[in-house]
Amino acid sequence: MKTARTIGQRLLTLSMAILLAACGTTGIRPGTDDHERWQLSGKIGLRGPQLAESAYINWRQCGNNYDVRISGPLGQTVARIDGSGEQLSIWFEGKEPVVSADPEALMQQQLGWSVPLRALRYWVRAEAVPGSPAQMSGPAHQPESLQQLGWQVAYLGYHQNGATILPAKLRVSGQQDLQATLIINEWLLSDAVTGCP
Repeated sequence: MKTARTIGQRLLTLSMAILLAACGTTGIRPGTDDHERWQLSGKIGLRGPQLAESAYINWRQCGNNYDVRISGPLGQTVARIDGSGEQLSIWFEGKEPVVSADPEALMQQQLGWSVPLRALRYWVRAEAVPGSPAQMSGPAHQPESLQQLGWQVAYLGYHQNGATILPAKLRVSGQQDLQATLIINEWLLSDAVTGCP
């Protein structure tokens, strides 16, 4: 019969293995960065007046199309955001998808909070949204902060693989006192991204 101590030791060992696996990620996988096909995986934390949540995130961008999957601590997908520049669909586990041409309004309605998804496509790569006024501070290839569309993005760390530099940690804050912190464990670029047409 297993004692509580033995079970506790196994849980501790399993937790350490998971932690070490997370620490052993490569940051940026080898590949040419074409800015159009990329995938990131990591963890996102959301904080607001009545909000404190964290989850795992996997975001695949194929040109204007994106597929964002939010997972719980055991890896089960709890939400999926799928869209293009024109419309967005949100699936929640066990429910029919909801579709809208206004991603931010749909997120507000379904989740109670909203972040500018169409802008995040650029911000997660430390780029300003094209055609919209922005203020950046720090080096052009490795900015420290970005202000755009009423939001503030702070870049708190970077991954580097040769000449390719992409964010490892960023914090987005702005409207409705919402703050999102994204820790990116791994980037896949161009040919390394599967599932793109």
